[in-house]
Amino acid sequence: MNGKWEEVKEKWDGTEVEIVLDVDARSDGLNWWLNIPNEERDGLHFIRAELGLGRPHFGLHMTFGTAVNMYPNTEKGVNAQRAKGMNEEHSQYIVKLITDGYSY
Repeated sequence: MNGKWEEVKEKWDGTEVEIVLDVDARSDGLNWWLNIPNEERDGLHFIRAELGLGRPHFGLHMTFGTAVNMYPNTEKGVNAQRAKGMNEEHSQYIVKLITDGYSY
């Protein structure tokens, strides 16, 4: 970060930066996020530029969920155990519902 972390941190310490989020949730089936609209990104891009950082690969956003199968080795026959391992499958199902226009 071009050696300016302390300088930039001190400059912006205590400053409120307004963040605007588009509430149209996005997902790739596993990760869920809210985008920061392009016209609302200048303030954050300015701070990143001061630090010598470029634009982020995935754009400015706030991730609010990641579907991870927490118990991948559970028995599939028992409903309670099966439910523990289907977070990814369920997340992809929700995306399909939204894409097909059945929900949202």
